[in-house]
Order: sequence, then structure tokens, then C-alpha cells
Amino acid sequence: MEHSDFYGVTIEKSIPRMIGINNDPNICALTLLLFSFMFYFSKEKFSKLFFYTAFLCLVLTLSRGGIAALLVGFMVIFFMVNKFEKLKFIMIVIGALFIIFALALIYPDSYELFIEKRLSGLEEGGGRFQIWTDAFVLLQDKPIWGYGIFSFRTIMEHHFGISKFAHNTFVEVLLELGFIGITLFLIPLLTTLLICIRLSSVNEYKFMLPAFVSLLVAMNGLSIYINIIFLFFILVISVASYRLKIGVSNG
Repeated sequence: MEHSDFYGVTIEKSIPRMIGINNDPNICALTLLLFSFMFYFSKEKFSKLFFYTAFLCLVLTLSRGGIAALLVGFMVIFFMVNKFEKLKFIMIVIGALFIIFALALIYPDSYELFIEKRLSGLEEGGGRFQIWTDAFVLLQDKPIWGYGIFSFRTIMEHHFGISKFAHNTFVEVLLELGFIGITLFLIPLLTTLLICIRLSSVNEYKFMLPAFVSLLVAMNGLSIYINIIFLFFILVISVASYRLKIGVSNG
């Protein structure tokens, strides 16, 4: 049943991975990042339940990039919160490690097989490092303007016989739009990051800084510069910034 989907779960390397209503576990993980951080900071009723649900679903995607992005986001939160919250963080980490080690002791064979399958090819980035290397070779021919938007797969297939995305937003933008395009792409990202830093001083919007940082991390493993989830991130941040501006101007 390899690469078959069943009610929000897909099978990859004989391992079930959550996809929800998406068609890819990595995109599912990306979708859950924003909501994980939003529910973590929320004081509304059942928000903690929603946080643990979103967190569990993200882990069940088994997306290495998504989990790495989530961990980096939590590192940002760790430096944002007070000493009591830091202590709570440490206790949660210890509890999670205890559960992992307990499962490893109870199911040693399954655990070893699972780790082997998820870490196989990790030293080569699952083939992504070779794609990035090939992309930089092609970039030497058109470094300023690139090959044109949405041309990555076509160019790679023409030169190397493989029709794959870069699985790295920055590499893909660089090859398609050159150094001019990547500069124009990075400027608004940097501006948005600065906006999120400013928003983090407001309790209602604290979640946006770790969420956006985690998005930047996830972009190193996904091609999402034209993606509804990425645009939704930007929309939420823009609305929050506008509301804060209106609130200040109204006194």
C-alpha cells in the first residue's frame, strides 16, 4: 500500500504519516505550525487541548523539517518567557524524552526499524543536497535574472533528467529569479520578521514571532514561496500589525 492515502493518513516506506486534508505530510506540518503556537499562547477555553492536539498531529506527520521548525520555534519561546515558563518547558521536554525512551524499551525492534527508515538518507538530505548542488551549477549561467518564475522543475529535467522541486524555497527563488529576485524576496521577509519582533511585545500577538521563525526554518526544506499557507501566515501578520497600528493611533 505504498504511497496510498487512507482517511488523512498516507503510507511512506511502510510507515503511516498524517496528511489531514492535505496531499503531503510536510504541508500538513506547515499548516499546523501556526496553530500550534497560537493555541500555546491563547488563554481561551480549551486552548491547551487544541495546542496538544495540533502538536500531536504535527509530530504524527513525521515531517523532519516540520518537527525541526517546531523545535526552533519553541527555542524562540524559551527566550521570550519568564523563569517559571522556562521551568515548565524543561519539565515538558523531560516528560517527552521519558515517553520516547519508554516506547523504545517496550518496542525495541519496531523503534529501531522506525528510526532506520526515517533517518535513512538523512546525510544526503533525502537527495535534496544533490538537487541544490545541481541548481547552483545552473545558476552560474544566469546569476542575475535567473531562468524565470515556475521554471525550476523544467530546467532541472532539461539538464539533469529529473523533474523535482528544490525542496528549499530560497534555492528555488534563486535559480528562477537570480540574485535580483532573491534580494526582492528576502527584503519583505526581513521586514516581516522585524514586525513580528515588535508584535511580540503584545500578549495577543506573542505567538507570531516563534510562528514566523519556524516558517523561515520550514522554508529551507519546502518550496512554498507561492503557497496558500505561506500567504496565510503573511495575511495574519499583516492584519495583526494593522490592528496594533489602529489601536495605538486611537490612543
